[in-house]
Amino acid sequence: MPRMIWRGATELGALLTLAVFLSVIGAIDRSASAQDSPKEDAPDGPDELRDMPETLPAEPPQHAVPVGDDSAPMTTPREQPASEEQAPAGLRLEAQLLAAMSFPFGGKESGSAFGFGISYGAGWGAIPILIGLDFMSASRSNSATLQVDTADGTAASVTRTNSDRLLDFDLWLRVQPPRWPVRPYAEGFVGAKLVRANWSIASRDSVTKSGSDSEWASALGWGVGVDFMGLFNAVAAFSLTLGMRRLHGSQVELERPSVSDGRVVVSKRQVATNETIFMAGLCGRYDFEAAD
Repeated sequence: MPRMIWRGATELGALLTLAVFLSVIGAIDRSASAQDSPKEDAPDGPDELRDMPETLPAEPPQHAVPVGDDSAPMTTPREQPASEEQAPAGLRLEAQLLAAMSFPFGGKESGSAFGFGISYGAGWGAIPILIGLDFMSASRSNSATLQVDTADGTAASVTRTNSDRLLDFDLWLRVQPPRWPVRPYAEGFVGAKLVRANWSIASRDSVTKSGSDSEWASALGWGVGVDFMGLFNAVAAFSLTLGMRRLHGSQVELERPSVSDGRVVVSKRQVATNETIFMAGLCGRYDFEAAD
């Protein structure tokens, strides 16, 4: 009897031990399954997992792109940098220093004269018009040797010299682009001219008689040319100017000497003052514009 009781107790203890072992194995298996499953499915997970937001935060309002009625993105116009904005229009001044060659008189006394010119002009902003004034001076001289009979009947050489100076004072209006790299122009002008004449008669290298005369004449004309802006530096402060003018002037009466029968005869003669002038020189420019 006791042996039977011992055997039953032993079998019962073995069953209890097997049950405890299976319970431990099941708990370990459940723990491993919980760790392998997604964190959002674990209701009893760590606090930092429960507090994480399910979606990302919305885009801040300042970065949102406005949408129009047609559901297309609307782009705001980009502001133009200050450096790209045009400077306000202002006064501009130009001055020219020119070398000039002219053909001052018509008829048999025509000849070339050489001199210089100074011109000043002013314009406003981008308006392609300049107004100004100028002064030009050109002179020429010619000589002729004549054979005359003296009182004792012998021949003598006499040299007659004529020297003329032309002084031009003009107001002009010019059409010219203000900022092109190559600036052609056309101009019209009106003014006055002072003609000065000097003459002398020399015999055997000595002046025997001389005289002078002067008279004012009106002038009206036109001109064309081109200015190569910015030839010498990047800011176009100086440039090269080439031009031509045609001036129509009134006639003047000037003293002109002549030798007849060994005598010097001085008389007034009509002289035309038309000119064709060719010019080349430098142009300086200054813009009164607001600084950037």
